[in-house]
Amino acid sequence: MFHPAWSFLLLVLTAMALRAAPIPDGLGPLISRVFQLPDAPRLTWVGGGTNLLTNGGFETGDFTGWERESPAGKLIRIVSIPTGGTSSANVFSGQHSVGFVTSWPGPQTLSQVVSLPAGSSGAVLSWVDRVRNEGPTFVPPDQGFRVEAQTVEGFTLAVLFELRAGDPPRPPWSRRSVDVSAFAGRTVRFAFVASDNVALLELSLDDIRLEVAPPADTTYEVFLASGAAPTSADRLGSTAVPSLALPDLLPDTAYFWQVRASDPSGTTNGPV
Repeated sequence: MFHPAWSFLLLVLTAMALRAAPIPDGLGPLISRVFQLPDAPRLTWVGGGTNLLTNGGFETGDFTGWERESPAGKLIRIVSIPTGGTSSANVFSGQHSVGFVTSWPGPQTLSQVVSLPAGSSGAVLSWVDRVRNEGPTFVPPDQGFRVEAQTVEGFTLAVLFELRAGDPPRPPWSRRSVDVSAFAGRTVRFAFVASDNVALLELSLDDIRLEVAPPADTTYEVFLASGAAPTSADRLGSTAVPSLALPDLLPDTAYFWQVRASDPSGTTNGPV
């Protein structure tokens, strides 16, 4: 039986007007404003995918696998739960996270270069962030947080996500995800960039993943409902690939969804 990685099932929406409800435990409704390559709103998930990123949770306690770029007066550092403690507001999961510390204007970048296999059936980049913007609003690219796909040399290929004017200036820990399947077969630098040219901005990151699903003889049934967990009556459709087009969605509305994966050996139900 092909068992998808349901504990980390990911939602990707390209509907620009939607807003994200924070997901403290990684499960539940997940609606985010994302900026990605497909034109139509879609759900995208990874079924049983492999995480290609090294040390995405920073549980080595250092920056193994990552590259940092910080001007003078700035610092990207590992943040840890104090010895003997069980939790910290600055750590989302595990024992460590990353914090962007600043005392001078300018961008800071944390990045990793990854080669995406050409034969995968889907690729999703996801992370958890917490932002503290002391400015009146986000003003990309001068004031805010964004995620870019870049060449290995650091030239921007696409802005996958960015906070914009009107977004909450101090959101709690929020899980976000973007579809990066368009980069299959390429070597890409994924860069997390914080800029504070207007006012102080602090950024925390944790649980960064790049999951790639291998080809599989699997059929996915998708269920979607607003305001409550979906039932069998809320079937959106079925697909042989881990992606499905969405109908028109209402802005500022929490949607719940579930995927049920079937292959010749049986069916696995994902979480809501």
